[in-house]
Amino acid sequence: MSKYVDDVYARISILLGQMHNNLSMFKPQNKEAVNVVLAPYIELLESIFVNEIPIARIRDESNLIIHAEGEALSEHLALKAVSRTFENTINALSELLIASFDKAEPNSVKKQINLSLTGLAPGSLFLGVDCKSKNNQATLFEENETINVDEKITKIINSFVLSTDFISEDGVDQEINDAIQDPLLRDSSLLAALSLTPTGRQGISSIEFFTPTKNPTRKLTPAIRKKLRSDIRKGFSQNSSKKETFFGTVRVINLDTSRFIIKLDNGLKLRCFYPGFDNIKARQILDRKVMVTGTYVSDKAGNPRLLTLTDPPVVQIHN
Repeated sequence: MSKYVDDVYARISILLGQMHNNLSMFKPQNKEAVNVVLAPYIELLESIFVNEIPIARIRDESNLIIHAEGEALSEHLALKAVSRTFENTINALSELLIASFDKAEPNSVKKQINLSLTGLAPGSLFLGVDCKSKNNQATLFEENETINVDEKITKIINSFVLSTDFISEDGVDQEINDAIQDPLLRDSSLLAALSLTPTGRQGISSIEFFTPTKNPTRKLTPAIRKKLRSDIRKGFSQNSSKKETFFGTVRVINLDTSRFIIKLDNGLKLRCFYPGFDNIKARQILDRKVMVTGTYVSDKAGNPRLLTLTDPPVVQIHN
């Protein structure tokens, strides 16, 4: 499928037809007159081939497109900025998938997913990413083999891109709770946005995202990142009064956002928010079986997905 490239070439075809018609109509008598007729068309065609076709190819071959702007990218594509942006994207998407697939393990996601750079284009930085499951690896993500893993990955990426429409310098718009109703996916999307929003210290001033089916979202800036980080560190965007105790194994810890994921005994994942973390406590519970108590938010199926701890996590000691 090459929808966007085909659209660009259709415009080129129209321009060539106009050039032919103008030459036929004016019948210039010398080379100088021909150049006068052709000059604006040549300039426009050059712009299309240099600027539009590379971006069209990226849109056809990617399921996530990133557009970054800033001093580091104003004249030339700085290799360091490109490398850092791609690396941050891989890490953010990997963490997003780890949370979204209950069977996905932190150490195996990057082996099970193709995250490839599909292209670069001038005009600041346009970066395309193709995120798909590797051959014969799909069942590592789900018990149900009938699930189309690549379709689910696309939905996850679309939700992430959608989430950025609800982020501004005023904070996270609470309407995001209705737009992305899966609580774990919603929180994971906000965390991914935080990871990818520029700090302003590395020459990148803004970043925006789009997909083959969705136009660019709101540009995320260092000022927006500061407010987003503050909101995330306060807890989840949706609260509940339902309180319960759960048992599971701690798989992922993010000290900066006071979050960790436990894999429950039933195989599902539960993200926990506990602001009392430090490095020592984190090392004590990572990969350990713990008991956690707090108020939780469920998904549509009634499965608990987000837990705000009311008590410290307790490591379970087995005799």
